[in-house]
Amino acid sequence: MKKIVLAIMLAHTGCMVKAQNVGIGTPTPLQKLHVKGIARIDAAGVSSGDAVISMYSGSTNDQSYINFYNNFSAISPSAYFGYSAPSDYSMWSNGSTTAYLKSEGLGISNTTPLTKLHITGGQDAGFGATNNGYIMNGTVTGANLVIDNNEIVARNNGLKADMFLQADSGNVILCSNEQGSVGIGVIAGSSIPAGFLLAVDGKIISEEVKVQLSGNWPDYVFDNKYKLRSFDELRRFISANKHLPNIPAAAEVEKNGIELGDMQKRMMEKIEELTLYVLKLEEEIQQLKKQK
Repeated sequence: MKKIVLAIMLAHTGCMVKAQNVGIGTPTPLQKLHVKGIARIDAAGVSSGDAVISMYSGSTNDQSYINFYNNFSAISPSAYFGYSAPSDYSMWSNGSTTAYLKSEGLGISNTTPLTKLHITGGQDAGFGATNNGYIMNGTVTGANLVIDNNEIVARNNGLKADMFLQADSGNVILCSNEQGSVGIGVIAGSSIPAGFLLAVDGKIISEEVKVQLSGNWPDYVFDNKYKLRSFDELRRFISANKHLPNIPAAAEVEKNGIELGDMQKRMMEKIEELTLYVLKLEEEIQQLKKQK
């Protein structure tokens, strides 16, 4: 009797019960609850409260889903979102790419994110319509910045563009605490010589370069205790070595290059020594004049 009354009530409200399935707006329900139309859930209170749909897994080994299909005859869902009890993450998927949200963060195509946003798939960062990286900032037809797992590329409508590193306040710091090096024009970090913070494979142009030396500037040449080579000693050294004392030979420079600050100091030493030689010659000339 109760079943008959329930059936009459459901039919009166536009509902249909068939083989233990309930249909709202449809006479042929295909699931336990089949709604044809728009469903509405209001807050529990009259003027306040939460509107909640609660879903429970059968055990900690189960998952809960809400599936979306692109047409009535589709067998597999086109998209879904849900929760995995065993893995303890919520998920969103469009069928090809899935995002996973855990307490550690959001993973894109990554079920185990290790930070707030962890992306493990995407395209190579480059130029053209199929090189959009893992992340793109900006419009694809305008200025944009694309990032993959080891590159950052600035583009404009898919073509190369200038990339700016600037700070409106403060400074831009590279290799803080001398950890790591910067290479310009090199093909790999292994091409940067050990012990150098900056390596440039190419030419550099600058309006001014300042070198801050940590050693003594060669004013020690003018100290009374400085031993200046005699002309004979200097002549013999040049004849044997084919370069000035304390100046590297051509073969060494061609092989190892020069250190700008160190070479400037060595050159200044030679200039100051040359000044002493000139003063010594001038003194001898004055003595010869007096003998006449």
